[in-house]
This record gives sequence, structure tokens and C-alpha cells, in this order.
Amino acid sequence: MIDVILYTIYILLAVGIGLALWSALRHVRVTPLMLGVAAGMLTILTLTYFLADTTPLTINGCTFDDEFWLRVSDMLIWTSVVLMLIAVLGVVISATGLGRKLK
Repeated sequence: MIDVILYTIYILLAVGIGLALWSALRHVRVTPLMLGVAAGMLTILTLTYFLADTTPLTINGCTFDDEFWLRVSDMLIWTSVVLMLIAVLGVVISATGLGRKLK
């Protein structure tokens, strides 16, 4: 009985996510800025993945040495650092009025 309930929940979740994506994407107009942001994000993710450290970690006596997951975790950490720095830079530019001076 529990399996039926779990599979029903999974199906409803998939349908809900599918409908949400469909309704959101059918009204989106793709602009050059959106394409630039997507390309920049993919570039950052790719660079941080390939520059990631793969030294095995020992945490609480367990050794983690799977190269893929070490790269993914390091990629996510460094990508979040880069995005936070970009956000701070955006706040500084908007607060000082540099955005208006650059136009």
C-alpha cells in the first residue's frame, strides 16, 4: 500500500513540475541578455568543474575519493562564491551610480 502512495506522489510531482515548466516557458521571450547570462553561467560551471580539486577527503573516519562527486561539490562551492562576488559587484555599481556613468 505504501508503494502505491509513493508512486502516486512521484507521478503527481512529475506532472506538477511539468505543468509549471510548460506554463512558464510558453510565455518567455528569449532576449540577448538571457542568452548571455545562460552562457556565462555555463562557462562558470564548466570552468569550476574542470579546475576543481580531486584530493580525497577523510571526514569522520570515512574516506571520500569519488572523483566525480569531489569535482561536483567543489564546482558548486566555487560557483556560489563567484556568483556572490558578482552580486556584491552589482550592488557596488548600482549604489555608487557607476551604471549611469557607463551608459
